[in-house]
Amino acid sequence: MEHTVDKCSECGSDLKDVPLERYIVRQVIDLPETRVKVTEHRAEVKKCSCGHINKAKFPEGINQPVQ
Repeated sequence: MEHTVDKCSECGSDLKDVPLERYIVRQVIDLPETRVKVTEHRAEVKKCSCGHINKAKFPEGINQPVQ
């Protein structure tokens, strides 16, 4: 996108036919919107009549409360 200067900001002279000396360049980088997907895994815990606590296993790689 080009932005032009048509008049002198000091004296008001017309600059439309004055040759371009250079550009000052600024860039804006827009990042795409990020979508977060959360999948909750629940492992059952059950107590057997013998008193043993049984825990279901999480899938491989699921080893922290939040990751």
